[in-house]
Amino acid sequence: MQTQIKGANGKSNYAWIENGVLKMQWEDYGVDALGGMDIECTFTIPDSELPGIYERYAIDPSVPILEAFSIISDSGRGSQLIGETIDGTIAVTETSYWQS
Repeated sequence: MQTQIKGANGKSNYAWIENGVLKMQWEDYGVDALGGMDIECTFTIPDSELPGIYERYAIDPSVPILEAFSIISDSGRGSQLIGETIDGTIAVTETSYWQS
């Protein structure tokens, strides 16, 4: 299963569970700060970060995390969730980058 997370710019990002591990993908195209490059990042989010996500976004922790991400996105806070992953507020154990 995969869930869509909408950013403020209307672009879609995604989160999914892969082999029991939560992953989130962020991508952007023609990034001016990178000389017009395209970038894609995949973040691995450890289970230890989930309680903080539930608390920060005031979501019942019995809700599955992908459903919680949908609730966050539907409430207009998808950009905040993505930003917190990018800036390290939500710790990640692995980040994979792709640029072209």
